[in-house]
Amino acid sequence: MTTITIKSSFLLSLLISARLYAQGIELDTIDVTTEAQEDFLDDTAKKDTSTLAKEAKGETLGDYLEDEQFVDSASYGPAVGRPVVRGMDGYRVGVTNGNVILNDLSAMSQDHAVGIMARASENIELIKGPSSLLYGNYSGGVIRVTGEEHNKELLSQGYSLDTTSSYGTNGAGTTLGTTLKASDHNLSLSVNGFYHDAESYKDGNNHTVKDSNTLSEQSHIVLGYQADENNVIKIYGDILHKDYGIPNVTAESTSIVMDQEQLGVIWHAKELFSGLEHMQTEVDYSDYLHSEYEGNSADGLFGQKQFTVANTIEVLIGEWELQTNAEYQTSELKVCHDHGNCTHFYNAPRTGVEDGIELQQNIDDQVNNPQGLPYSHGHPMPNTFEQRVKLGGSASKFLDDDNELKLALRSEFRRLDPNSENIQEQWLVTDAMDPHYYDTTNDHALSGSVGFNGYITNNLAFNTSLSYIERLPS
Repeated sequence: MTTITIKSSFLLSLLISARLYAQGIELDTIDVTTEAQEDFLDDTAKKDTSTLAKEAKGETLGDYLEDEQFVDSASYGPAVGRPVVRGMDGYRVGVTNGNVILNDLSAMSQDHAVGIMARASENIELIKGPSSLLYGNYSGGVIRVTGEEHNKELLSQGYSLDTTSSYGTNGAGTTLGTTLKASDHNLSLSVNGFYHDAESYKDGNNHTVKDSNTLSEQSHIVLGYQADENNVIKIYGDILHKDYGIPNVTAESTSIVMDQEQLGVIWHAKELFSGLEHMQTEVDYSDYLHSEYEGNSADGLFGQKQFTVANTIEVLIGEWELQTNAEYQTSELKVCHDHGNCTHFYNAPRTGVEDGIELQQNIDDQVNNPQGLPYSHGHPMPNTFEQRVKLGGSASKFLDDDNELKLALRSEFRRLDPNSENIQEQWLVTDAMDPHYYDTTNDHALSGSVGFNGYITNNLAFNTSLSYIERLPS
C-alpha cells in the first residue's frame, strides 16, 4: 500500500497604499491512499464489460478480450470467438459463469460458440496462476464472467435505465440493449436484454463471405432480497438464443442454432463466524441445446443439462487470506450425429447388422486413418451422464509491503456413465475391439500451484508461478 501526502499553499496578495504584502497560507495535510500496488500484484485482471465493449472489434467473448495481454480470439466466423490464452485454447482454458463452469460445448470444437453474450455480463475476469485453481484445473487459466447476481451487496437505492444502440456496415450489424436497475429498501430488480444481428460481411476483395451472418439474443433477470445486514439472496434467470452461419465452401448453407435456459439462486453471507469475509452458496440449473444444419438437413444435435451446487468461502486467519470452492455437479449429455435425421434425440434401431462393421473397416484402413477413429466429436459419441465433485483452495500472504506468496490446490473426482443406445449399430465399438469401451469409469485429477509476486523497484514488478496441472479426460 502506498500513501501519498499532498500539501498545498498559495499566496494572498493585497495592495494597500501602493505597497504589496504577501501572506502564505498552509492548508491541512491530505492523505491519499492507493491500492495500486496490491492490485498490480493480483493474478486476477477484472474488466468492466461496458469498457471492453467500446474497444471490442466484435460481439464475442474473444473479441472483448483479444486486446488484453497474451489473449487472442479463436474465430470461426464473426459469431464464434473463444479466448486463447498464451497460445492455449479449447479444454486448456476454462470459461465460468461466476463460480460455475459455463454449460456449453465451445471447448469441443472451433465452430461451437461460447454460451453467453459478452455484452450481457457486468464484468469479465482473466484469472491466472494459483487463483485459477479455485475455478478449474486449466493450464491456460480461467475466464470468469459475472453478472448482478454475483455482486455481494444489494443494488444501491433508486433506479436507473440505460439503453444502447449501434449500427455498422460490413458485418458490424445492428446492436440493441436495455438495462433496468431498481432498488427500494431490502428489494432489488435488475433486468437486461441485448440483441445483435449482422448479415454476411465482405472480404478485402469485396466478395461476400458466405454464411458469415450472425444473430444473438440474451435476456437476464435478477431479483434480490436483503434478509438482514449480513445476508443477501438473489434469484436469477437467463435465456440465450444464437443462430449463426459457418463460413465454408459447400454449395448449401451451413448454420448452427444454439439455445440455453438457466435458472439459479445465490446466497451471499458475511460475518457468520469470526474471520469470515464472504460466503457465496449457489444452486444453478441450465439446459443447453445445439443444432447443426446443412441447408435444411439436420445433421447434428447436442443437448446438455447441468445441475450444480457450489459454495465459496473467503476467510482471514491471522495474516493469511484463505479461499475455498466446493462443487457438486451433474451433467447429462445427449448426442445425435445421424446426418439428415437429427431433428430430435432418439435411440438408434437394432436390425441385426453386424455391430461395428463400418467402424472396423475404418480402423483397418491404415492409409486414410492411420490412428483409427477417436472417441471425440466427428465420430458417433455415446450419451453420457457425469457426476463431479470439485474441491479448490488457495492461500495468500504478504511477506512484506512488496512481496506476496500464493499457494493453491485443486482436486476433482468424476464418475462417467456412457450409454451407447444412440449410436448406429454399424458404428458400435465391439468387445473384440475394446471390451471396456462403454464401461463406467471413475477418474481423479489433482493440481497444485505456487506463485510469488513482488516489486523490484517502484516501477518494476514481477508475477511468477509454478503449476502442476492434471485434467480429466475430455
